[in-house]
Amino acid sequence: MRRLEEMKNWSYKEAYEFALDVENRKCFPEMQEYVSDLTVVPTFDLRKKSNARKMIVESINSRTFILVDGASRNGKTTFANRLAKEIDGIVLDIDYLCKDWGDKELENAKDMIEYFKIATNIGTLTDNFLLMELENIVRQKSELNKPVILVGMYLDLMFRTVIFKCFGKRYFEKIVSILCFEDSFKKVEYLIKSGEQEFGGTVMPGEREKCLGQYNIVRDIVIKQKGISLGLGVDHSFIINTDVSNKFKDW
Repeated sequence: MRRLEEMKNWSYKEAYEFALDVENRKCFPEMQEYVSDLTVVPTFDLRKKSNARKMIVESINSRTFILVDGASRNGKTTFANRLAKEIDGIVLDIDYLCKDWGDKELENAKDMIEYFKIATNIGTLTDNFLLMELENIVRQKSELNKPVILVGMYLDLMFRTVIFKCFGKRYFEKIVSILCFEDSFKKVEYLIKSGEQEFGGTVMPGEREKCLGQYNIVRDIVIKQKGISLGLGVDHSFIINTDVSNKFKDW
């Protein structure tokens, strides 16, 4: 069995591969030790709080790592960009990092055969890109002495633990978790339709079903599990929605 001190020094790649082993049910004793080393703070639901903006901003300093988490079409990227403007922060959106990297790889393809090979395997290739480079990207941004906002969906307990251990306390003074979660799926459906209007008003096939599946996962974490995992390993934990996000819009 691996010792906790050894696990604390793992790179993101090593810890991520460990998390996959946990998913494959190969190392439960190590998982329990790895996760139980984290402290727990209360998660505050700010969706109906008039002082939400103040509470979020006051939890952040120039050496803060912020995870903006949640299901698709719950306003993560919009909120992250608004928050970054407010606190002079840096946004690292996983979707855009992967898209930018993939576009460059396709652009640099030597011929059509290589182009189609990359295009066919783009999912696996971007996963490998993140595995090898995400920690370097976060470390480099942390050296700018500004808050760094990582946008993605990291709701699985082991993967959240990996993110916080490898990026949070290693390169920053504080960690803040912000979960974007709408009060009802009707609001998510409205956001889906609003977003698709930019692309001719057509909702992509399967988009509603994908968003509903992710929304139900988040709802279980917030309601059935009482959000306990959201406050694990962080200094501050909040739940917000687009109403809170809009408080940052005109600042």
